[in-house]
Amino acid sequence: VWGAAGAEGEVKQLEAELAVERRLVQSLEAASALAMPSAAPEAEAREQKSTADLDALVRVRALEQSVGAIVGQLRAAEDGRRAATLQLAGLQRERKVQAGKITEQTVQLAQAKGEGERLRALAE
Repeated sequence: VWGAAGAEGEVKQLEAELAVERRLVQSLEAASALAMPSAAPEAEAREQKSTADLDALVRVRALEQSVGAIVGQLRAAEDGRRAATLQLAGLQRERKVQAGKITEQTVQLAQAKGEGERLRALAE
């Protein structure tokens, strides 16, 4: 029985010492925080700046991608414009060729008509 009471007393003694040590650790932490109050705000400020820098970098990368997409669209539009210009030039050349053929056929028709009238006149 005495052994159990002795062990119980020893447990209480150890718990008391542990409580004293906990208070000592808390006091040291509080003293450390008071001794270096500027370290925490500086670290937080650095962390906020780092986060802001990363956010800015992400925004810049997104803008670069957006600009790249726009440049790609502009290049495609320019290629389309060039193709349309070449097609238009081809159509204009074809129109001139057709106009030349029509003029030539008109001349031939006028000549044939004139020849027909001359032959009619001779026949009469």
